[in-house]
Amino acid sequence: MEKKGFTLVELIVVIGIIVILATILITALNPNELLKRGRDTRRMNDLAALSRAITMYLSDVEVPFIGTCTNAYVSRPGVSPGNLPSGFSIVSSTSRAINGTGWIPINFTLITGGSPISMLPADPAGAGYYVYGCTNTPSMQFELNARLESSRYMNNASNTNDGGNSEGIYEVGTNLNILPDYNLNW
Repeated sequence: MEKKGFTLVELIVVIGIIVILATILITALNPNELLKRGRDTRRMNDLAALSRAITMYLSDVEVPFIGTCTNAYVSRPGVSPGNLPSGFSIVSSTSRAINGTGWIPINFTLITGGSPISMLPADPAGAGYYVYGCTNTPSMQFELNARLESSRYMNNASNTNDGGNSEGIYEVGTNLNILPDYNLNW
């Protein structure tokens, strides 16, 4: 009677091949970089949605208030964007309220038909944060910033690609030169 099955040596060889292939696959995919890309995608989407909401607010509200324009509003307390010149004050909060009491002092609930966002965004990395700045001259304009971390999207944060004045910082808004060239430290 002939027994069918695998010998111990055959099983060890197959398991060894699977381990080698899995190691190659994990090395090629680089899960840490994939996580960074995911967080960067969320950052870019958060700033795009917030930019659209502010633009809608400015076009809809008769007497808009977009903040004190010598402030840099930061979405996380206890941090300060490095290299801000004198004259800028840091105002920080973790509040995500859209009624003007959140980290951005805009009351989105005043928009006809309601706010296009349900809450202000927060950076997906625990140590990260967003920065908002505004100007009233020549007209009401704003800038939103975030630091990207993945090698794939870092090119989006270059001055030549996003049009802003801070190298390595992803900048969106109607005027990308409101906040001075600085460094988001985290």
